[in-house]
Amino acid sequence: MAPLVKLYGTPLSPYFCRVWFAALAKGVNLDLVIGPPDVLSDPNRGRSPLGKIPFIEDGDLLLYESEVIAEYLEDKFPAPSLLPGDAAARARSRLIARLVDLYLLAPVHALVPQIRATHRDADFVTAHVARVEAGLKHLNDAVAPAPWCLGAQPTLADCALAPALWYLPNIMRHFSDADLRRGYAMLTPYWDFVQVAPVFAAAFAQMTAARETFHTTLVEKYGNNA
Repeated sequence: MAPLVKLYGTPLSPYFCRVWFAALAKGVNLDLVIGPPDVLSDPNRGRSPLGKIPFIEDGDLLLYESEVIAEYLEDKFPAPSLLPGDAAARARSRLIARLVDLYLLAPVHALVPQIRATHRDADFVTAHVARVEAGLKHLNDAVAPAPWCLGAQPTLADCALAPALWYLPNIMRHFSDADLRRGYAMLTPYWDFVQVAPVFAAAFAQMTAARETFHTTLVEKYGNNA
């Protein structure tokens, strides 16, 4: 039996989960090497050329950047395919993944330093919360759930979008009491479906358990500001 592809990172990372979800949707068994919840303290970062987590090892290949890894798994394990059959649909799948990275997760992560800042920059926070909401609107316009975001079967778009939607309140709860995933004609029913879809349900449960454990450690460290 060939050695399993090793995936390094944490299930609290939407980028780690993108790769993990791609493997789950393809029925590929990865060797998950789970590091600490805070990726900056993961000792394996030093093994990646740019200090990037997640990354995979497949024999002599070390590969980072989650979307590149997901495409690699698509090429290495072509069936079942996680890209639609025609060029336009394939482009839409890649577009959704791009929207997730640039217009949802980027402004979300820009807010992280504000969580425990001694003096929050109110204008910065307001602007980036608005960017997160704009990103969600763009995604709402891009998806066409049936019930997966582009049809009857999961694609690489789902592997990017589903973990990002799960991850959103991990950060945004510090800046908004609202569940920002609610109120969208397309995105909200998609989220209601995908979080209980059998192919991903066990992974979502593991991600949630990791989040609760990490939150407990944060409460011990920061008290009510966790």
